[in-house]
Amino acid sequence: PTTGYGYDDVGRDALDRVYAGVFNCEDALVRPQIVSGTHALALCLYALLRPGDRLLSLSGKPYDTLEEVIGISGGKGRGSLEDFGINYSQVELKEDGTLNTKQWESAITPDVKVVMLQRSRGYDWRPSLSIEDLEKGIKKIREIRKDVIIMIDNCYGEFTEILEPTDVGADLIAGSLIKNPGGGLAPTGAYIAGRASLIEQVAYRLTSPGIGKEVGSYAGWYTPFFQGLF
Repeated sequence: PTTGYGYDDVGRDALDRVYAGVFNCEDALVRPQIVSGTHALALCLYALLRPGDRLLSLSGKPYDTLEEVIGISGGKGRGSLEDFGINYSQVELKEDGTLNTKQWESAITPDVKVVMLQRSRGYDWRPSLSIEDLEKGIKKIREIRKDVIIMIDNCYGEFTEILEPTDVGADLIAGSLIKNPGGGLAPTGAYIAGRASLIEQVAYRLTSPGIGKEVGSYAGWYTPFFQGLF
């Protein structure tokens, strides 16, 4: 356990490294201060998008809790992406619930900064997206735009297959420790994993620019987080 600023917290920093290894990516941000998967996804979006940028969902309407984050619902003045001049659009799935890749080329316009795919079905009556689906989708996105950031809502999907989205080209994934990665033992928290440069930006949003991952004490102990993952 740590108190104060939490500089050089060995347990916290080791947990980040373990998650980066598990997801086969450059870096990770695993924190009890991130209260849910929605919070983790919101941190990513606010960290990466700027006024005039566009967020594009290629798996139809996102999970309900993201609607107010994006500005689809909830009204103005609540700090949504829309309030900050960030645009949003989506491509609906096919009737059978699979990715509608034929519409992607026209949808991935020059102002699209982040492309988002939701792995789980959420509350919709559709199949969850498999790693094979994501791999094919990511390959198609890269054919259209190499520079766009591909973010996966990985909630509920962790460890249901041998590979993870970061193994097949995703730049950033996020999910809740209250779901699969916590193993029923982690008392709270969420994770974000992916490219180191993007994790750095997200960490600046979590704390503040110039501080990022360097601080963040936790008066509890990290044992349940490691045990849950195990």
